[in-house]
Amino acid sequence: MLSLRHIEILRAVILCPTTSAAARQLGMSQPAVSNAIRKIENTLEFQLFERFRNRLFPLDAAKILFKDSEPMIVVQRALKERIHDLRTDKHSCLRIFSTGPPGLGVLPRVLKKFVSIHPPMSLHLFQRLRGNLK
Repeated sequence: MLSLRHIEILRAVILCPTTSAAARQLGMSQPAVSNAIRKIENTLEFQLFERFRNRLFPLDAAKILFKDSEPMIVVQRALKERIHDLRTDKHSCLRIFSTGPPGLGVLPRVLKKFVSIHPPMSLHLFQRLRGNLK
């Protein structure tokens, strides 16, 4: 099984143009990132990246794991924000999920005013341009 850290490494390698850039983003050395990718592939028992001229190119399996891991990353970020809010006495939390025009137009302005009236509050606006909210 993969740890959350392994998933963060996998995602950084996919998002960054080089393993060196991924290493900087993760606060690791480049060899540590390369070793972690090899370890992940060994754990999974299949290859995630094609290696060509000292570069890693994600295979379909890596792209699938990247997409499937997005909800976990969203939850992790929300948890980090919640911990920060608790540390700074922002105990109230308002989460709003919106699609299309309301999320892009009127909601941000209304929420800015709302937060100015209710300062010890954490606010999260999740927007989806198309499709349903899940």
